[in-house]
Amino acid sequence: MQKRIVSYYVGQLFIILAFLMTLPLAVAFIDKDTRSSNAFALSMIVTVCFGLLLRFISRQLNVNINSISRKEAYGIVAFSWIGSGILGGLPFLFTGDLNSLSSSTFETISGLTTTGATVFSNVEVLSRAINIWRVTMHWVGGMGIVVLFVAIFPQLGLGGKYLFRSESSGNNSESIKPRIKQTALRLWWIYVFFTALCAVLLYLSGMNVFDSVLHSFSTLSTGGFSNKNLSLGFYKNPMAEWIVIVFMLIGGTSFNLYYGLFRGDLKRIFMNIEARFFIFLNIIVGSVVFIINTGLSSQSWHHDLRSAYFQTVAVSSTTGLMTADFDLYPATAKYLLFLCMFIGGCAGSTAGGLKVSRVIIVFKRCWQELRLTLHPQEVVSTKLGHQTISRWILSSTFIFVCTYFMLYLVGVFIMFSFGMDWETASSSVVACFSSVGPGFGAVGPTMNYEFVHPVGKYVLCFYMIAGRLEIFVLLSIFTPHFWRKG
Repeated sequence: MQKRIVSYYVGQLFIILAFLMTLPLAVAFIDKDTRSSNAFALSMIVTVCFGLLLRFISRQLNVNINSISRKEAYGIVAFSWIGSGILGGLPFLFTGDLNSLSSSTFETISGLTTTGATVFSNVEVLSRAINIWRVTMHWVGGMGIVVLFVAIFPQLGLGGKYLFRSESSGNNSESIKPRIKQTALRLWWIYVFFTALCAVLLYLSGMNVFDSVLHSFSTLSTGGFSNKNLSLGFYKNPMAEWIVIVFMLIGGTSFNLYYGLFRGDLKRIFMNIEARFFIFLNIIVGSVVFIINTGLSSQSWHHDLRSAYFQTVAVSSTTGLMTADFDLYPATAKYLLFLCMFIGGCAGSTAGGLKVSRVIIVFKRCWQELRLTLHPQEVVSTKLGHQTISRWILSSTFIFVCTYFMLYLVGVFIMFSFGMDWETASSSVVACFSSVGPGFGAVGPTMNYEFVHPVGKYVLCFYMIAGRLEIFVLLSIFTPHFWRKG
C-alpha cells in the first residue's frame, strides 16, 4: 500500500466532513445558540487542519495521487471511516453533551454507518444543531461519504471504481452506467429526490419543517436517530407512520432499481427477485407479529396492524425508528425480529445486514445440495432471478456468511465478558453489525448504549464499520500484506 496516496485522499475526505458541519452551524446561528455554534466552528477548524495536514504531507512527497489500486482504495475507505468517527464526534465533546471519547466516537460511527444506536438517554435536551448533525451523518453515511467523494472528484479514474465498490453494499451486480462517476452522481440525485419527497409528505402529514427534514434524513438512510425520546411514536400520527414505512422499504431496496423506474422501466423493479423477496418477507413477518400480538393491546386492530408492520419494516430495513417497544413482544415475535436483524435489506440499498441476495443464494444452494444427495447425476446451476450465479460468487457468498457468523460469535463472547446478560450481548452485536441500532434487553428500543464499558463501545464501533464496509475491507487493514508496498 502506498501510504501517501491514502493520506492525501483521507485528508480530502476530512475536508468534506468539515464542510458538512456547515448545516448544523447554520442551524445554531439561526437559533442564536452560541454554545453549539462555537462547538461546530471549532470542530470545523480542527477537522480542516487535519485534512490539510494529510494533503500537505502527500503533496510534499511528490506522489502520483491518481494511481489508486485496490489496496489503496481499501485503505482510504477504512481510514476515512475510522478518522471521521473521531473527528465527527468533536461537536459532542465541545458542547459538553458527551464527556468521553468512547461515547462521542460511538455516537458518530453509529451515525455515519446508519446504525442508530445511541448513548444519549434524553435526545430532547440536545440542541437542534446537535440533532441535525446526528441525522446529517446518517444521511451522508447512508449512500456513503466515499461515494459522494467519487461523485465530486472526476480525476479518480480506475481508482474511483475501487473506491466505489469498496463502500457499496452487497452482491449487487447490476450496473447503472459504465462510468463510476456518473453512477455515483445518479445514485445521489435519486437519493436526494426520495429524501425531499419524504420530507414534503411528512410535513403535509402534520410535522413541522425541522422535524420532517430530520426524520426524512433518518428514514431514507435507514438510520434511526430521532430528536424525540419516543422516536416516531412521539407524534401519534398514523399518516406519518405509513409514510415512513413506505420510505423505509424504499431505503431498504436497491437504488439501482430506481434508476430504471425513472426511465419508465417499471418491469425491472417488479421482476427483481431480491426486491420481491424483501417486500414479501416484511408482509409475512409483519402479519405474523400482528397475529401474535392480537388481544395483548387495548388499542384498535388497525393501530396494532400498523404498529406490527412499522416495527417489522424498521428492523428488516435496519432503520431503527420505533413507534412501540418490541422488547415487550411475546418471545416468538421477538425471535422473528431477531432473525430479520441478520437478513437486513437488499444489496445496493442503504440498509445493513447480510443482504437478502446472499440469503437467497445460500438457501438455494443448500436446497440444490439436498437434491444432489438424491440425484447425484443431476446438473444444477444456482440462479438469482434469471442470472446464473458463478462459482466465484457462490464461494465468496458462503465465505462472507461464515465470516459474518464467526465474527458475530466472537463479538457476543466479548460483550458477555463485560457483564452483559445473554439477551443484551447477543442482540447488541447483531444490532451494531447489521446497522439496526436497538436490540433487546438493556439495549432495547427504549434504552441506550451509554452503560456499555468504554472498551465495549470501541468493539461495537468495529462491528458497525465492519458491517457497513462488508467486513473484508476493514479486516484487510489488519493483515501484513496490506502494509507492504506494491
